Amino acid sequence: MGKKQHSKDKLYITPLEYRNEFGGKKERGPAEKLELPFNCCCISFQPVVDGVMTSDGYLFEKKNIYKYIKENHMNPCTGKKLMLKDLFPVHFYKNADGELHCPVTYKVFTPNSKIAVIRTSGNVYLYDCIKDLNIAQKNWTDLMTGQPFTKDDIIILQDPSKPDHRNVTQFYHVKKDEEEKSKKSNINVKISSSLQKMLDTIKQNAEKTKQEEALKRAAYEKDRPLSQNTSNAFSSSLTSSAITRGAKFELATDEEIAAWRYERMRALKKKGYVQLVTSLGTLNLEVHCDLVPRTAENFLGLCAQGKYDGTVFHRLIKNFMVQGGDPTGTGTGGSSIWGHPFADEFHPSLTHKGLGVVSMANSGPNSNNSQFFITFKSAPHLDNLHSVFGRVVGGLEVLRNIEQVPTDEHDRPTRPLMIAKAVVLVNPFEELDEVLKRELEFEKKRREVMEQQVNVEKQPVKWGSKQWGSKQWGSKQ
Repeated sequence: MGKKQHSKDKLYITPLEYRNEFGGKKERGPAEKLELPFNCCCISFQPVVDGVMTSDGYLFEKKNIYKYIKENHMNPCTGKKLMLKDLFPVHFYKNADGELHCPVTYKVFTPNSKIAVIRTSGNVYLYDCIKDLNIAQKNWTDLMTGQPFTKDDIIILQDPSKPDHRNVTQFYHVKKDEEEKSKKSNINVKISSSLQKMLDTIKQNAEKTKQEEALKRAAYEKDRPLSQNTSNAFSSSLTSSAITRGAKFELATDEEIAAWRYERMRALKKKGYVQLVTSLGTLNLEVHCDLVPRTAENFLGLCAQGKYDGTVFHRLIKNFMVQGGDPTGTGTGGSSIWGHPFADEFHPSLTHKGLGVVSMANSGPNSNNSQFFITFKSAPHLDNLHSVFGRVVGGLEVLRNIEQVPTDEHDRPTRPLMIAKAVVLVNPFEELDEVLKRELEFEKKRREVMEQQVNVEKQPVKWGSKQWGSKQWGSKQ
């Protein structure tokens, strides 16, 4: 015990101690970078189908950039002036597995590849390929088409050493959207006290009117058959402090009812089965009702309605897939059972892997109708773009025979590949609807019994005339 044992004790805490031990302000790290894949549109952030490019190396989906330029007349990535004539088309090459690759070296493009585009032809190559076979050899013709070009026509699409070029957070249109959101959230309207009182009165009257209407609607709905579930907002707010307090009952929307129904289907854990009778034989399909119920219900419903009967497989690509489900046979028709396109539905365990995967055909995100396709081999580039909902479990030899049918230059089979009939063998949705119907009837009866008990309890007791055993209370014997 020395007399200077506390000589190094400080009567204050240092900034380092405050930051590390007492929850002080942390030092800012570098801004987060979100690098866009080289084959994705800089506006929609989705893989391009019909791509065009600018001379500064930004790739766009044609329809997206055309619309943006017509409205804003500028480059959405840089904010600089841009015209339609400044764009040129881009052509990607794919290998047998559907992967984007260099058409000369056949090396697959990766996030670490330096990729370049020849402006005059639009062909996409590895930069090393152009460097070795064009620049070093002073060969200024396109390696695939023979079109002449200059050194200025070599546009870099992806350079791993310059990741900021495709950093989404630095795009002009992304920053602009964030600024507009910030402005809207910071709007502050200054009004006089008398006007404020008037607005408060109007607001209170409006809330009172809404509550009265809700009570009237609740009284009206009380005598109706139980046809819809409530949104549970009122009861949730009563039992949980994390939920904003609700003061009225609201009927669930059709979308909420559908979501609840699909959750029940997932819990049921049952598959559907369909038999496609084609002109070359029978295909037996297993439908994943428990994993993608919305897509499965659409397919089973169309089969049950006979929408696929007498249709043809209108598109066939060997080593890839066969597509059908269009009543018009043109590839542009077809409708879902709801009469409008429905949203994509993905599940981590459902991928385009192997022979016989059944998936929805679409024209873009959330545009599913009736058309579907069946794969001849793995197609991982379609994962999370097309909704897988089934697989072929019987008739794989028939599927291989379908693959061998010759096609014309438009990928249409030279002889009709017809779906004579689509037969639903097992439909779990019918079983689910029966279960829900029984639950509905039970709930209705339970409510009737509870209402009868409440009515009995509310009846006044007449003590002067009530019989109790052999005595009448309030009377003389």
